[in-house]
Amino acid sequence: MRSLFPLLALSALSAVSSAQEFTDLLWSQRGFEREVFGRGLATDGARLVVGADTCKPGAVYVYRRSGLTWLQEARLVNRKWSEAADWDGYGQAVDVDGDRVVASADFFQGTLYVFDRGADGKWTRTDIPAPDPFNEEGFGEQVELEGDTIVAMTYVGFPHSSVYVLERRAGTWEVTKRFLDAKARQIDFDGQRIAMGTDSGTLVYRRDGADWALEFSLPAARNAAVAIEGDTLVLSGRQAFYHFDGATWQNEPGVDVFSGEIELAGDVCYMGLFSGQGQVAVCERANGAWSLKRTLLPSPLENLGNAGFGQAVAAHGDLLVVAAPGYNSDGYQMGAVLSYSRAGERATLTGTPIHLSLIDGGTQTLTLDAGVDFAGLPYVFAGSLTGTSPGFQLGRSWIPLHARDPYFPVSVRLGVLDGLGRATQAVSVPPLSLSALNHHSLHHAFAVFDPPHGIVHISNVALAALVNAHL
Repeated sequence: MRSLFPLLALSALSAVSSAQEFTDLLWSQRGFEREVFGRGLATDGARLVVGADTCKPGAVYVYRRSGLTWLQEARLVNRKWSEAADWDGYGQAVDVDGDRVVASADFFQGTLYVFDRGADGKWTRTDIPAPDPFNEEGFGEQVELEGDTIVAMTYVGFPHSSVYVLERRAGTWEVTKRFLDAKARQIDFDGQRIAMGTDSGTLVYRRDGADWALEFSLPAARNAAVAIEGDTLVLSGRQAFYHFDGATWQNEPGVDVFSGEIELAGDVCYMGLFSGQGQVAVCERANGAWSLKRTLLPSPLENLGNAGFGQAVAAHGDLLVVAAPGYNSDGYQMGAVLSYSRAGERATLTGTPIHLSLIDGGTQTLTLDAGVDFAGLPYVFAGSLTGTSPGFQLGRSWIPLHARDPYFPVSVRLGVLDGLGRATQAVSVPPLSLSALNHHSLHHAFAVFDPPHGIVHISNVALAALVNAHL
């Protein structure tokens, strides 16, 4: 059995399969309220949910996927600013499935908040209080959502520590199963099975009619991290990979896993190693064995420090999103989320540096790289200051910029891509010392035109943070 860590230095030599390509970068647009963006993270492929929990009150951001870019769809809160006397942990645990989002405020007894999006685009909220508030705390420390089922856990270390199954019946959420004193440190749920990493090992329960049957038990001193998807189970420690053969769970050969954050997507396993700047190890299964293929570092972030990249990881199919909640600029903690794809997609617009000083001024150089298939075609480049949502429609395409933005009309530029499908633009900010713009961001994107066919390519959005400090 090989350990994961000695292999990290060799990962660059083993990247022989489809690599995860960076596609998009997100951070909070309300950083002046000190939201720590990326404490909670979940995706179902079409939507991305990001929790920002340190602010009073916290917030949950909902994005929908549009090409290479995530467009903000909603900002969901559990309390108004005037009602928020104390931090309650809202946003640390989130999940999403279709038009439903669940988030928790797990401080003290804890509460779950279920948001459902209606046909009119509005979100309605249902509050679910702690089932046993006198004997447990931290209801919703972790939450998992699949359809009309929620699995939620409470803190370990109180008179009781349970895992709850809640199901929506006749429009009402009801507790249908309580795993009393489970002492779970982490849970995962794929709709049919619940995996628990507990103080005494790993447990897997399978739906059995209206109840749940214990299917697998692996004793250990303690196993915190666990992930399950279909017939695949991964847990923290040695002998980490298991496959269900139709009768029993069988160990599969692979590296040791020492990670507090594990995510599965088919035959790919992501492990967050978030000490310091952080990194994500990528293991893949081939012929019944798992091997380390590569590690992801938090590029294009700058001045990483203790970014904690990998503290939260979410994946669906070929999509991967990774949070770096400790990422900061100028000592101002705001967090970031990076998006990746294994489907041949990549970011076609990148900018450097990604922070510009409002005191000294600065210039961001943006590289447009649509690829040789678009060589010689005209493009339009533009930006917005107030974000990417709602965007606007141009022909049959959706442009991820805010057109009714004071910066948009002055940012528009036209050009032609070179023989490699590339171009360069420079955006300069003069010395302003405008604190009102502090920790706001410039957003830029470009679209390529083929005159007979209209828009043939829309880039991702590249960010530039405006900072009222010397850099």
